Amino acid sequence: MTETKMKTSEQVLNCVFDATNNVINNADADLLAACVADRNEVLFRGCVEWTENEDSLKTLIAPVTNAGAIGEGEQVIITGGNGSPNTAITCTIANLVQLSGSDTLPLTARVCTMINSVDTIVLTDHGFTLGQAISFGTTVGGVTAGTTYYVVAVVSSNTFQFSDSRGGDPVEATADVANTVIVASEYSILVDDFTIPAAAAATTSSPAAGVESVVVTGWPNGLGGALIFAKTDPSVDACAVFVEVRRA
Repeated sequence: MTETKMKTSEQVLNCVFDATNNVINNADADLLAACVADRNEVLFRGCVEWTENEDSLKTLIAPVTNAGAIGEGEQVIITGGNGSPNTAITCTIANLVQLSGSDTLPLTARVCTMINSVDTIVLTDHGFTLGQAISFGTTVGGVTAGTTYYVVAVVSSNTFQFSDSRGGDPVEATADVANTVIVASEYSILVDDFTIPAAAAATTSSPAAGVESVVVTGWPNGLGGALIFAKTDPSVDACAVFVEVRRA
């Protein structure tokens, strides 16, 4: 009788990269299902890719509906595989929540300043996190009042950049002008973060993906979970990260 050999997490993640560090079939689910047999219930899979010299955040949203009921004390394992031998990848883990009047960040508008030269917003002690949803009170300086935007860079405790999509390019401020900003009904609360190391050097066969896992509790909940990725070296060649979430 033929023995069925089960694959480790490292083998699972390695199988989605080809010899040039590209994702095979965009991390096709059928391919993964064919080469994996040893894990607990899979809740979510996804991948993000960067082009050469691309310097931007990439976000995956893990809906609660895909994860079933994740209890407050339940744990999940998040495993990331990095196809690039030239850069590590950071991953920020956050929950999406619905705000109410009792939340720490108030639902009242605060006066801010848009800075044209560096495309940033100045707001003292803004308290925003990556992926947080915000909106502005006035159509001016390149933004539209009432539109939902997302924080894509926390430059400091007093300055940030935003985009019209999670992980998108920062919106260009067209003028130095005052505005008001308010927390939208959906935003990210930081849960944890970890770094996925660079892949092992390429050989005559395919390279070994750099693999890292982290255990988190009670994620995703609320409206779902956000995984926000960034290259530690923006100038490297095209690369990709595959991520899998399963019950601990």
